[in-house]
Amino acid sequence: MKKWLVGISEEEITPKHSICMAGFIARDKPSEGIHDPLFARTLVLSDEKQIIALISLDLLGIDEDLTNEIRNKAKEKLNIQNNIIIHATHTHSGPCIQNNILLEQVDINYRNFLIDKCISGLEKAINNLNHAYLFFNIGKEETIAFNRLDPLGPKDFDVPVIRIEDENNNVKAIFTSYACHPVVLGPDNLLISGDFPYFIMNTLKKNLW
Repeated sequence: MKKWLVGISEEEITPKHSICMAGFIARDKPSEGIHDPLFARTLVLSDEKQIIALISLDLLGIDEDLTNEIRNKAKEKLNIQNNIIIHATHTHSGPCIQNNILLEQVDINYRNFLIDKCISGLEKAINNLNHAYLFFNIGKEETIAFNRLDPLGPKDFDVPVIRIEDENNNVKAIFTSYACHPVVLGPDNLLISGDFPYFIMNTLKKNLW
């Protein structure tokens, strides 16, 4: 079984002030509080020859400019740039961070704060690389997701999971995905939230760590 070097980190990226939210055209007010915190979670994998980093952000989405800014800053500070994958959990109850998305205004101070947190998390993950094993499987969840455009159309019920364990068989991290839109909280919600992905991750933490 192949042994990897794995590093993880979690940085809170909850806005510290009222901010324009992304996700619904019908929402016409900025945030009014916090329902649950947002995070930048980083997973770093290394085969001792090269490093690959995955940064997961509790946001609606990210644009090319933001991705390039994070990669350029990572190259400047940590000498890593090309092997960085950045993605968003797609919560519709997070701050607006993409230019020209749903006509909301991007808060430049929050954007800079977010970039700094991404670099900080990446640095922590790299500095905490330890030997670990990776396991993969695909489960099923057929009672939640549905095709909202065509009830009789295709649905993706797969739940792919990568479980990462240290040398003592302790769970170090879980990476998973599920094709279900994070819109449990609708346009009337003015509280910052990671939506259902936050509660999935919180439940996994309570049961596995």
